[in-house]
Amino acid sequence: MDRCPNCRARLDDAPTCRRCGIDLARLRQIEHAADAVLVRGLSRLADGDADAAAHHLRHALSLRRSPLATSLLALSKACR
Repeated sequence: MDRCPNCRARLDDAPTCRRCGIDLARLRQIEHAADAVLVRGLSRLADGDADAAAHHLRHALSLRRSPLATSLLALSKACR
């Protein structure tokens, strides 16, 4: 997350936004969870398990939309 979802200020590693003070801890936890699930999906895709990969990639996309997860999901569908 580069910008505050509330006021669009540039963010650093602080637990709150420097401009509006919104607590970013939970959002950062979700962002890290999405990254972890994306890695699991990529791993399953590399193992040749397209169905499991698609499951993990859909989960990652439900946590955070990303072009990489979207592309990998399309690839997993093509591999079935």
